[in-house]
Amino acid sequence: MTGFRAVRLAAGLLVLLLVTTVSGQNITGTLTGVVLDPAGASVVGAQVELLNQQTQAKQTTTSNESGIFMFPSLLPGSYTINISLSGFRTYQVKDLVITMNERRSLGEVVLQVGQLQEKVEVVAEATPVQTASSERAGLVGQTQILNTAIRGRDFVALIATLPGIYDANMQSRDVSKGPGAGGLHVNGGRDTSINFSLDGVQNTDTGSNGGSHVQPNMDAVQEVVVLTSNYQAEYGRNSAGTINVVTKSGTQEFHGSAYWFYRHEGLYANSFFRNRSGTVRPIERIQNFGYTFGGPIYAKNFNKEKNKLFFFWSQEYVRRQNFFATNFVTTPTAIERQGDFSNTRDVNGAVIAIKDPTTGLQFPGNMIPQSRINKAGLAILNYFPLPNYVEADPALKYSRNYRSSGSGPFPRREDLFRIDYNINQSMRVYFRGTRDNDDENWLYSNWTAGSHNFDMYNTYRHQMGRSALLHISNTFSPTLVNQFTMGASNRAQTFNPSDPTLVARSKMGSIGQWYPGANESRAIPDVTFGGVTNAINGGLGNIPYTNRNPVFSFIDNVSWMKGSHALKFGIYLERMRKDEVGGANTRGSFDFGRNTNNPFDSNYAFSNALLGNFNS
Repeated sequence: MTGFRAVRLAAGLLVLLLVTTVSGQNITGTLTGVVLDPAGASVVGAQVELLNQQTQAKQTTTSNESGIFMFPSLLPGSYTINISLSGFRTYQVKDLVITMNERRSLGEVVLQVGQLQEKVEVVAEATPVQTASSERAGLVGQTQILNTAIRGRDFVALIATLPGIYDANMQSRDVSKGPGAGGLHVNGGRDTSINFSLDGVQNTDTGSNGGSHVQPNMDAVQEVVVLTSNYQAEYGRNSAGTINVVTKSGTQEFHGSAYWFYRHEGLYANSFFRNRSGTVRPIERIQNFGYTFGGPIYAKNFNKEKNKLFFFWSQEYVRRQNFFATNFVTTPTAIERQGDFSNTRDVNGAVIAIKDPTTGLQFPGNMIPQSRINKAGLAILNYFPLPNYVEADPALKYSRNYRSSGSGPFPRREDLFRIDYNINQSMRVYFRGTRDNDDENWLYSNWTAGSHNFDMYNTYRHQMGRSALLHISNTFSPTLVNQFTMGASNRAQTFNPSDPTLVARSKMGSIGQWYPGANESRAIPDVTFGGVTNAINGGLGNIPYTNRNPVFSFIDNVSWMKGSHALKFGIYLERMRKDEVGGANTRGSFDFGRNTNNPFDSNYAFSNALLGNFNS
């Protein structure tokens, strides 16, 4: 390559290196190249036509005085490019795949002398060498999404197939919502420092920085690009990588799909330890079904060529019975509630001495007199269930006497609609709306249900996500393009016991409160029994709970090319709000645990409660 031609190619690459100075993020890609004649001189005014192979939408530009052409606003897809000029053969490249956020250069395009009717055809390479920008990025395309077997229908699980990415929540991804981007680590970064965007707009729960507002199902995803390092400033919102997801759009032809997946505990073997304890297989079922449909919108006198207006529609339903865990705990026995601790033993089988706090001596027969039983303490013990399990393993005989093994319904529905409108060759618009509804019913083993460890009540958690986006791209001239994106999203959730009467304060004898007006739920206090092996406890969640996270985004980018120089500048405005209830417990908390420094300690938590003596 001569020094002159090297400078020309370097100038073409400089277009893309300068193109992302201070702009706001988006999902479009960029294509550039340098048109030369056989002698290596710049070709000015060459007609460059770019055709979207799925929609037949066209974009045109011309090479400038430096021979450079650029398409700065290309939605992901497969394209055909034609470069023509009188006196030269037409140069054509087919199957040119542009992915989300990609900066792609055709390098030098040398036109051969000949007639326009003559054509030089080139098929684009499947895996081009990236020369137009320096970022490291990974792509999960349609082939991987449709053909890679994963445990559940959560496309985020496929991101772990990319180099440098670890997914700590791989086993939790059973449905499309799953844990969102939570658990993903890009090049060792924190999972709470990842930016998760949908169609170029922020989609991360800004309260936890771990969940997502909405998450499309696998059949509605066109591709996923993960920017891992050295990416442009416009993607610098978060420090540990950016996950960009783009949804499908309609094409010239009608396409649709339908699916149904089913999982049932009858297909699983029971575990060794569950068989050993006589615990049946847990109920764990997932029905996942949905459909997609998309194509052109046309009429007799509108869009006859089917290359202007397109739609895509998707729905997914999940009917899920989620298994929480099997918990073994120790609850007070019937005779212990009557003051008889003569058979209360430690894990080694030795009787635990119950001491009279007034004398420091053991109660005769290890039994608390009826006159010493505190009514409030007895009401607290009576709230907890009686034993329902007899341990067969001699080593665990005195370690547990109550078993919980529960499941709960987790229904989900996801709707997605997208419409693309190629108004003319200069102006293109698309709108996408998404709605997620997720309901969860937790018995225990989740922060929403609190710290209680048995099946005392069900916590109903309603979650809903909403997201809408409008994108407008306007080509004012071959050298000036503007892109505007406006997005709004929100994730809201509430939870409370589905049957508040099960945790009503009256269930524990209507224990008094310091601030009864502040406790809207009028629920029982938290109760713990420290020192009891596998002690049962009654810790509730932060009820009643409400949470909402509305986010509004405004993005405008301007791409301007002048000679061998190009600038891209813009603005990114994001207005977010997080409304969430505080964590203060106004219901109260009782700890009856053993404490040798407590002069009222009777040497066992259940007897402390029965005597009305607490540690704190």
